Amino acid sequence: MEIHIVPLGELQANCYILQDPGSASAILIDPGDEPDLVLDKLKELELSPRFILLTHGHPDHVGAVVALKRAYPDAEVRIHQLDQAHLGMSATLHRRIAPREETIPDTFFTEGERIVCGNMALQVMHTPGHSPGSICLYAEKESCLFSGDTLFRSTVGRTDFPGGNQQHLEVSIRNKLYHLPPETVVYPGHSSATDIGREMQGNRYIKASGGVQ
Repeated sequence: MEIHIVPLGELQANCYILQDPGSASAILIDPGDEPDLVLDKLKELELSPRFILLTHGHPDHVGAVVALKRAYPDAEVRIHQLDQAHLGMSATLHRRIAPREETIPDTFFTEGERIVCGNMALQVMHTPGHSPGSICLYAEKESCLFSGDTLFRSTVGRTDFPGGNQQHLEVSIRNKLYHLPPETVVYPGHSSATDIGREMQGNRYIKASGGVQ
C-alpha cells in the first residue's frame, strides 16, 4: 500500500489516497474540500477510486465527496449510519467551510467489516466520541490506522460538537485503539502522523487505564 496525503481546505483536513501498487484502483479517505486538488492528484497517479470512505460526517471531511462522486460514479461512498445526519450539516459547525450539497452514501459501515480493494484491506472500527458514528480504519498488514478525528498526535478529537461525547471518546481510544500493537502508525484527520505506543505513553488527554487527566 502506498499512502498519499493531500491536506485540504482552510482547516487542512488530511485526505488519504491509498494506492495498491500495480493496480489503477484506489481508496479515498475523507476528501473534505478542494475537489480539484484531489482530482488532479488522482490523474497524476493514474488512479480511479473504488471506495470513498468517510471517518465521520463533519463538513471538513466530506466537502469534496459530491464532486468526486460525479467524476467517479462507480466509487462506493461509505459512512457509519449514525453519522448520516451530519452529511447535510451547514457551515454552522465549521464556519470556514462553505455549505455543501448533501452527500448520499451508497452503503453504511458495520463494526469489524473488512473493506478489500486489490491487495489492500481495511478493518472498520466504530469509535464514537468525536461524533456518534466516527470510525477508524485499520490496515493490519501495513500496521497503520486512519483515525479521523478520534485520535491525534498528543491530543484527541473535540467533543463539543452536536453528538460528541467525551466519555465515549475515552472508551473508544482506551478499549479499541490502545489495544492495537504499539508500533501501529496513526494517520489522523489533521496534522502529522504518530503511533499508538507514543500516544499511550504521552497523550495527556487519555490514560491507558483511566480517564482524562
